[in-house]
Amino acid sequence: MDTISPTTKIEERLVISATQKHIPLGGAFELLPLCNMDCRMCFLRLTPEEMRAQGQLRAAAEWLELAQEAKDAGLLFLLLTGGEPFLYPEFTELYEGLSGMGLYLTLNTNGTLITEEYADLLARHIPRRVNITLYGSSDEVYGRLCGNPHGFTQVMRAIRLLRERGVPMKLNGSLTRANVDDLEKIQRIAYELDIPLEVDSYMFPAARKSVCDFNWESRLDAVQAAESYVRIRRNELTGEQFGELAKAMSQCYHEGKDFEGACAPEPFPCRAGRSSFWVNWKGQMTPCVFMEEPGIPVFEHGFQESWEYILQERRQLLLPPDCAKCSKRAFCSVCGAACLAENGDLQKKPEYICRMTEEKLRRMDEICRREDR
Repeated sequence: MDTISPTTKIEERLVISATQKHIPLGGAFELLPLCNMDCRMCFLRLTPEEMRAQGQLRAAAEWLELAQEAKDAGLLFLLLTGGEPFLYPEFTELYEGLSGMGLYLTLNTNGTLITEEYADLLARHIPRRVNITLYGSSDEVYGRLCGNPHGFTQVMRAIRLLRERGVPMKLNGSLTRANVDDLEKIQRIAYELDIPLEVDSYMFPAARKSVCDFNWESRLDAVQAAESYVRIRRNELTGEQFGELAKAMSQCYHEGKDFEGACAPEPFPCRAGRSSFWVNWKGQMTPCVFMEEPGIPVFEHGFQESWEYILQERRQLLLPPDCAKCSKRAFCSVCGAACLAENGDLQKKPEYICRMTEEKLRRMDEICRREDR
């Protein structure tokens, strides 16, 4: 349970307080479903023709009005994402307007479309952070995974442009069968650039209605995902930190027992729909990107009414009983959205994640036993 202590950082204190009071402190605007790349595992991308068949983009003025309503309700941290947000036709107008509201802005981008002009825009209105997804260490990997044979070169140029202007950045990595062998190279690039990197070996098998089916063959199987998790942690942590993590996971592997009496479902432990929200390009507000329900058309109902609806409906969302009582949750990536994505059923535990978690713990236990010999 979230608690505030004297040592809690200011931002974390804000988030904890907002979650307890159900204030929408953080949110995301998904500006469009279009992207200049065609990543094999993407579940959001539409072609322009597919987009026009489903709806039209919202004007910058509409997003700005919604942002003001959200700010009046408590919004402080706003993520702009897509698709690829730099393809949004009125991006400059929207970004300048949101910056003028005093919101802390974060951008999710693939980084390939950041020009001198966009870099100058971000330098004039410094964002909280620009999150760039780094899919590989070469143009060859980008061509194979993203359909862009110049992607790596374009991203490196974007990083240079932003660094020259003092724009804060973070790199994200998402491992698939097509780039898993590139993990150490991706980590080395981030290290040499001295830019924070977060790599995840678990990929949501998300798919939206009327979009594209998830390419199940693109993601790692549960054992590969667990092995990659160990590689990620070994490379990013100090020897002492990794040893402490391995011992904790080994202990959980041997001594973990289900929590007695905790067999009933319990609410989602995350902050989605409690202090954060997502609005997709069609104007549907949901708790998070991986959930289509509960949802409400926010431009028609207004922010406050929509937020109250999400709060009310979110209270009905419960974890599966097997997950609620499981002692391995400390090292498990399960959440309500993952249950829906894996099974289409909130009350059924996600077997893939269970297998991945068990394998992570087993591998860490093996490492501890080898080192104890």
